[in-house]
Amino acid sequence: MATEKSTDDEQQAALQPDGEHHGDKQSLLVHMVVLQLKLIADGLRDAMLIPVSLIAAIGGLLLRTEDPWLWYREVLLWGRASDHWIDLFDSYRHQADPDFDALLQATRSRVQQDQARNQNQADATTDHDDDAPESR
Repeated sequence: MATEKSTDDEQQAALQPDGEHHGDKQSLLVHMVVLQLKLIADGLRDAMLIPVSLIAAIGGLLLRTEDPWLWYREVLLWGRASDHWIDLFDSYRHQADPDFDALLQATRSRVQQDQARNQNQADATTDHDDDAPESR
């Protein structure tokens, strides 16, 4: 029984994103949006790979007598690389290669910086307006 409990805890820990507040609503909302974006990217990739893989396989069968698998293998390699980059279910999150999450994190950081800068400018404008003499 203790082994089952530790396995459940390990599985739950594996599903939790690193360094996030797991109990707050904002974190859940962010992760839900990220998952939706990843699902869209994954679906677009899959929709593109269907005809490309068929063309590569048929082209290999008809045109490549020496190595009919060549183009098909290239499609498979590209598919694996894109799977790693999209990282739909955070399987690769501990690896250092840049991926979809890194792109989203950079975008999120940029938005937060812009919001902070805009807030500082708004605060400075409000402070400046408070210092101005009142006209009657």
